[in-house]
Amino acid sequence: MELAIAASASYIITNNVADFAHSELKHLGYEIITPEHILRLLRS
Repeated sequence: MELAIAASASYIITNNVADFAHSELKHLGYEIITPEHILRLLRS
């Protein structure tokens, strides 16, 4: 998480999306997505 914040990342990519459903990271503007979702975004 620290690296994502330091790098000003837009996404947190994880297979464990459920644990981040109410995370403070979402409130800070990070989008929590799965690896499959980021692949779909990159392919489109």
